[in-house]
Amino acid sequence: MAPRAVRARGQRASSQAVSSLVDSLPPSILVQVLTHLSQTHRVHAAEVCRSWREATLSPSLWTSVKFILPSDDDEGTAEAFLSWLLPRASAVDSLTVDIQEATAPTSDFVVGVMSNLTAAMMAVRSSLRHLTLETPGCLVVGQWAAALQGLVTACFIGGDVHVKQGLGKLARLRELEFGSNNQELEVEAPACLPPGITHLSLEHCCLATVPDCITRLSKLRSLDLSQNTFVDDEGIETSALSALTGLECLKLANCRLVTGLPSSRALGGSGRLRVAAAPASPAGLPACRVPTELSSLRRLRILHMGGNLEREDAEEEDGEMLEAALRTLRNLKVLVISQCNVLLPDAVRRMGKLERLFVTSTPVVSLSSGPYCKSLRHLCVDWDVAFESAAMLEHCAVMEMLTLARPLRSDVPDGQVEERTQELTAVLLRHPSLKQVNIVAVEGRGLHFSISTMRFVLALQASLAPSLRLELIDSWDSDLVRIPNLLDFTE
Repeated sequence: MAPRAVRARGQRASSQAVSSLVDSLPPSILVQVLTHLSQTHRVHAAEVCRSWREATLSPSLWTSVKFILPSDDDEGTAEAFLSWLLPRASAVDSLTVDIQEATAPTSDFVVGVMSNLTAAMMAVRSSLRHLTLETPGCLVVGQWAAALQGLVTACFIGGDVHVKQGLGKLARLRELEFGSNNQELEVEAPACLPPGITHLSLEHCCLATVPDCITRLSKLRSLDLSQNTFVDDEGIETSALSALTGLECLKLANCRLVTGLPSSRALGGSGRLRVAAAPASPAGLPACRVPTELSSLRRLRILHMGGNLEREDAEEEDGEMLEAALRTLRNLKVLVISQCNVLLPDAVRRMGKLERLFVTSTPVVSLSSGPYCKSLRHLCVDWDVAFESAAMLEHCAVMEMLTLARPLRSDVPDGQVEERTQELTAVLLRHPSLKQVNIVAVEGRGLHFSISTMRFVLALQASLAPSLRLELIDSWDSDLVRIPNLLDFTE
């Protein structure tokens, strides 16, 4: 008898082959087959087909449903989906509706499509717990949402998203995500957001300010504000962020955090981000700012500040503001300050609970030892920094993963850094807890290694112990280098 693993592989291959075959069959295949059967066999085949149809109507087979609609004016397809869903609706736990293209929002067909989709959501409302609705056009989350009382997670993404009364009545909703790709997210009133939300994502919502309406979310633990450009021409202080004292995760990736652009009043913003006062850039460029509210969020465990503070003329000034903001965050476990034009603040070195540090594409030349060495488990740095930080790495007694993010671009001739190459290799090979070294090679950019970098890779590869792996990472979306969320921490 074949080993269990071999049998399992054979079963998976057979299953994949059957799925591929079924996908390639035309809808009329049964009619073609029946024409070649005798009358007796056709009667038996008809019985089989009836049994098959009854089996596919079983709600237990359709706990998760994804519907892809080619266009938001394709009323016929939307109506057909509703007819198909109704007999299968009683056990749908997760529903995803993905509209591929948008037409004129005033089209009667668009109204018909949304009517059918709303009817579909009403049909599954008793069992529905997870909803995703995505369209490149306008999306209005209105009164119909109030009927979905069982929802636990919801995601609404569109070109222009409007949130009206209805959603705020969902007492069980805990995780809510919005994405408004072309126009600023519009929330009609603070009561439109359910007060029991613990995780809120406003990533890529074209926000100019942090909305004041989130201050009523007293149970909020995780907030993602990434991919918005926060601007303020007056530096007016508000408590939009400082009021969220229960926050444990805050992501502000690629928000620029600048002043000197049109005010949020001119842009129709509903709240303001308080910023530390600082003079404008001498070059006339927008000045960078660090939110002073960060120092109030003392329960933060995850902070993503990557892609901000990019002014080339204010490294020291922005560094001082970042130092002040981080000084009180003693519970941080994950910190991302990649692509920030600041040196590593001393406050980071003093963080005794920090487990993961991402510091790439910054002016940092080397890392020095500190209390953070006792807790660091994953460090992501540039090649240049790693070659200059061998001594610090030796003090990271519990480090399990090291990620090298950018090829060496030092102007120092290779002959002068060979000693550092050997030192880093030796430190990693004898490290007591290190399990993996990742080399990031994002597709399309390549690995433009210098000679010393190649020496390091070859030496490490040649001497790898069974407990140490060398991995090539071709995407920042890889699970090995992605930024953790609260769900990654079980305690």
